Amino acid sequence: MGLLQALVLAVMLAGSQGHRNKWWNGWDNENTYKYQNTEYCFEGGEADLECPDGYLIDINWAVYKYSYYRYYRCSDPKASQKVKAFCDGLNSCTFTCDDQLFNDTTCTNRNERLIVWYKCVPDPCDSFYCANGGMCKLGSDLEPMCQCLGDWNGTRCD
Repeated sequence: MGLLQALVLAVMLAGSQGHRNKWWNGWDNENTYKYQNTEYCFEGGEADLECPDGYLIDINWAVYKYSYYRYYRCSDPKASQKVKAFCDGLNSCTFTCDDQLFNDTTCTNRNERLIVWYKCVPDPCDSFYCANGGMCKLGSDLEPMCQCLGDWNGTRCD
């Protein structure tokens, strides 16, 4: 059995709630490993996404579906958008995997499963300077921007 087959088998066998994997995804610019985190959650369980201090959640993709082997049935087409709305830009995020949240699926009470792929990225506000008392806030794509005070404006409130 090859490494890829063993990895796929390990993921398939990991059917518990709140299971997290880290997948090696190459090297970054500082010669450290980059990981793709994976969170699994069965219907009714809790998903718990978390990153180390100084890092934020960046959702790559999510699917909420009923599956049999490789075939995905009854998936919620808005699962990625919903998980992004809850978790993107936070250090940690916990929510219940259920049909209340993922209600755009055609199946209910079929023991659907949520799978979330996400990265932990350095908090861009840690290295983004805002002048004159401005506060760094994150935009929709985790881009840093300044919220300026008083009459100050511009990219850096200067």
